[in-house]
Amino acid sequence: MLADPQTIASTAVACISKNDNRSIYQSADGILKLTISHSVSGKRTRHLIRLDQYLVAEDPLSAVNVSQQAAVYMVIDEPDFGFTDEQLKGMVNAVQAFVAADTFAVTYDILELQH
Repeated sequence: MLADPQTIASTAVACISKNDNRSIYQSADGILKLTISHSVSGKRTRHLIRLDQYLVAEDPLSAVNVSQQAAVYMVIDEPDFGFTDEQLKGMVNAVQAFVAADTFAVTYDILELQH
């Protein structure tokens, strides 16, 4: 089990729900939610790391404040055999470096629908 609380985006998030394959952590103000889960199906295991953020924003058409939610997540899709944890960690590091390179230039490009 991971430590409780966790820290993400410089914010402490405490465990609010836990079962055999999933833990959900949430900030005290409810703005951030971190989900860590694992699912095994057939010959693969999927590990999910998901960050949700909630806010209230003004709808530009109606000028009414509306609750909004955005999420960023990573799935590690692991076969039953063939890859070591170190190799998978290398893949995670590669993706992290890719999106963070040049002060997140690629991330901004992707958000602008480039591919």
